[in-house]
Amino acid sequence: MVAPPLLTKTCLYTLTPDRDFVIDRVPGHPDVFVLLGAAHGFKFASVLGRIASELALDGRTPSAGELDGFRMDRPVLREAAPRTHFLI
Repeated sequence: MVAPPLLTKTCLYTLTPDRDFVIDRVPGHPDVFVLLGAAHGFKFASVLGRIASELALDGRTPSAGELDGFRMDRPVLREAAPRTHFLI
């Protein structure tokens, strides 16, 4: 006898429109950070974790100069219907 499933859940594969990370402070909340991997983030977990820990503990990271392109206020994330860029 097979019992019916108790719970099923769909795994969402979410992407930003430009398929890039989001690494930024939440506006108005300087101690809250967002690090979104854009679905392929698992490959970058070690570097994202390092950046997150540096920001949380020190308030800054040596990688800061490389993070501007990943801000949460970049134009593509503010558009109502952004053009998507998919490589596949």
